[in-house]
Amino acid sequence: MKTVIFDFDGTLADTFVFALEIANKYAAKYHLGQFTPDDLEKMKKLSLAEIVKKYKISWFNLIRMVLTSRREITARLEEINTFPGLPEMMKRLHEEGYQIAVVSTNSKKNIDYFVNKYFPDDVSIIHTSLNPFNKDMILRKLLTKFDIQLKDALYVGDEIRDIDAAKGAGIKVISVDWGYNSKTYLKEKNPIVVSSSKALYETIVKLFK
Repeated sequence: MKTVIFDFDGTLADTFVFALEIANKYAAKYHLGQFTPDDLEKMKKLSLAEIVKKYKISWFNLIRMVLTSRREITARLEEINTFPGLPEMMKRLHEEGYQIAVVSTNSKKNIDYFVNKYFPDDVSIIHTSLNPFNKDMILRKLLTKFDIQLKDALYVGDEIRDIDAAKGAGIKVISVDWGYNSKTYLKEKNPIVVSSSKALYETIVKLFK
């Protein structure tokens, strides 16, 4: 079955606005300086690995930050929106026979709530992990577990690490420019970058032909 695998934060859920608030709220705890909106814009031109290196974030603190972000997002789930046109697009994909999956470092509880709110009955697979660097491994495990052939899989994400993960897993990838990394930076790694849900739908259909 043709399967479209979506990243969650920044791709389906508009959580970017919360990133600065969460980072600044816990900056002292994780020995980081205060971030400005300009800092966050600069981060759009950096991969997660580059951000970790630039701000000297230890592996231990990175995992703590992931867990903290999960809790913060859980407390504010009702404030988090999806992006224009995605509910209609997901419904159309489902009705046309595509299997839809979500892979994320966010919690399953958060994703379940969000999916039930915006994409009820459309998403059939949710797979999560704490490790923000092993998405290629997560994708391979998902493909194996659900017996999905490489030719029948496509990944959609908003970050450079999503591109790297898809390439590592050997599957096609589409980047969206409404999330965490800038369009210019994404295009340096992946020529297939879309700016709307309409373009995303059309590109998914085209790549599966």
